[in-house]
Amino acid sequence: MDAAGRLSGEAHGIALGADAELETRVPAIADYVGSLAEVTRQRWVGSTLLVSVHLVPGMDRAVEGVLLREAGRFFPPYRQIVILTDAAAAEAPEGHPLTGLGFRFDHQWIRPNQAAWVLQVGAEGRAEWLRRIALTPLVAGLPEDQWAAAAKEALLAVNEPGRLVHTAAARRYVALCGQAEPAVLRAWVLDAFHSSGLRGQQAGVVSHYYLDRSGSHEEIAAQLDLPRATYYRLHKLALDQIGAALFG
Repeated sequence: MDAAGRLSGEAHGIALGADAELETRVPAIADYVGSLAEVTRQRWVGSTLLVSVHLVPGMDRAVEGVLLREAGRFFPPYRQIVILTDAAAAEAPEGHPLTGLGFRFDHQWIRPNQAAWVLQVGAEGRAEWLRRIALTPLVAGLPEDQWAAAAKEALLAVNEPGRLVHTAAARRYVALCGQAEPAVLRAWVLDAFHSSGLRGQQAGVVSHYYLDRSGSHEEIAAQLDLPRATYYRLHKLALDQIGAALFG
C-alpha cells in the first residue's frame, strides 16, 4: 500500500511443479514455465521457486524493493529462485538490487514488459547465501526496547529524504538489502506502517502527526476527539507496533 492506502503492487511465489493450475493463473509465471524445455522443467521441479513481482501502473518503482523483500521470506527451502519483474527493472540490470543478492539477469527470456532474474546455489552455497542475507540483520539489529524510539525517528523523517537516510531504520534496511536510496527507504517505512496492523484511531494518530503533519499532539488529540491520556496511550502502542514491523 502507498501513503494514500492504495494497492501498490503484488508478489506471487509458486514452487515449480507444486500446483500446475496455480502456475497458469499468474501470466508471467505461466509464460516463463511455458518457455522451458520439458527436460529443464523436470530437472527444476521441487527445487525451484518462481516469483512474479508486479507494480500497479503509475506507482513509484521504489515499491518494488518492498515487494522483493516480502517475496524473499519464501527463499530458504529452494536451491534456485527465478524472479520475474517489470521490464523497466532490466534497463540497467547491473544496478538492480537483485544483482547485489547474487541474481543474474536472464538474457534468454526477453519479453516486452517483463524481465527475469535467476539465483542458483548448491547446498553449501545456499547456506552461505542465507547466512549473508538472512542473518546479517540480526547482527545489525536493535534491542527490542529501542524499536519504538527508532520507529519514531523514522516517521519524523519520512518526508525528509536527507534526514531519513541517517536513521536507524536506514541502517536496518542497508543490513537487509545492501543499499538505502531515500525513495526506497520511504516506501519501506510506509509499508511498515500499513502492515503493522494499526486500525482506526491508532492509525489516525500516526497518519495525522507523522505523515500529514496536521498539528501538535494536543491539536491532533482534539481533532480526533480523544482525551490526551488516550491519545498518548494509542501513540505509544502505535510506535511499538511499527517498531516491531521495522525491526522485528
